[in-house]
Amino acid sequence: MSAERFNFFVYTQNKQKVKEKLASGEIDYGSFSKMGFVDEFFAFVLATDFFPFSEKTYPSPRAKTEVPPWFILASLMAAKMYGEESFLNIPYVLKNGSILKMLGLNLGPVPGFNNKNKKERIYPVNQDTIRKFFKDTGPEKLTRWFNHDFNRWMAGKGAYRSGLFIEDASYIPLPGNPNYQHADYIWLDEDGNHAEKDAPGARLTQCYKFSSLLNTDREGSYYIYAGARLDPGNVNGLNEGRDLVEGFVESGGYIDTLLMDRGYIDGPTTYPLQERSQDKLGNPPEDQHGCI
Repeated sequence: MSAERFNFFVYTQNKQKVKEKLASGEIDYGSFSKMGFVDEFFAFVLATDFFPFSEKTYPSPRAKTEVPPWFILASLMAAKMYGEESFLNIPYVLKNGSILKMLGLNLGPVPGFNNKNKKERIYPVNQDTIRKFFKDTGPEKLTRWFNHDFNRWMAGKGAYRSGLFIEDASYIPLPGNPNYQHADYIWLDEDGNHAEKDAPGARLTQCYKFSSLLNTDREGSYYIYAGARLDPGNVNGLNEGRDLVEGFVESGGYIDTLLMDRGYIDGPTTYPLQERSQDKLGNPPEDQHGCI
């Protein structure tokens, strides 16, 4: 199955027409239906051609494509929107007629891909197929895809509507489990902020450091990711912050004003970023708000 766009039936609301048909007895069958938020979201995503884009660019860990990567991505996206954390429950959570129909699959028992399912099932793929696909995806390749290919696609759709960006960092505390790879221990206070060793309430905590670049406007009416990365909790932050901004600019992004967490600020990092953004756009310095 390819990720080509499908033909859709378009339904419009016309209460007056329905009333007239009911009054004249011209309706043989009727049922109540409702498009929920998840259904509407998928209809929107399908209209943006995101899945054909991801089919071509996502760093798939599979040399042989048994299941299209776009369908695996769609499965996980829908599960997360329903708040489902367990891969085991994905086929049950996503037994959603409207979504399966939009994805081009027949309702009812589905055969799956490549005619390899021996038994009827409620979802085209096994939950283990989805889990292992993302488990085997290289984290560095995934981060680069999100910060470069995906950002370039978003910019092409006009998603970044202003030149105002926020670069921030936060810590993700972990339970001290050695299975969390590339995590490290630092001192955090009760609110999850970096703290000195002898500060009240400070605890040595295993954690990751999440760095993000967000696009917004001066009213704060929206926030859209323009970059993100996950690193060990003890990283300095300067290099990570610079990589996020440089990657966004190299992918065709435009930064007019950059509000930075103080952990990202130093002269050798801040000013070259400002110059690169100006040089790429060809705008003189006086037309820029610069980096704050």
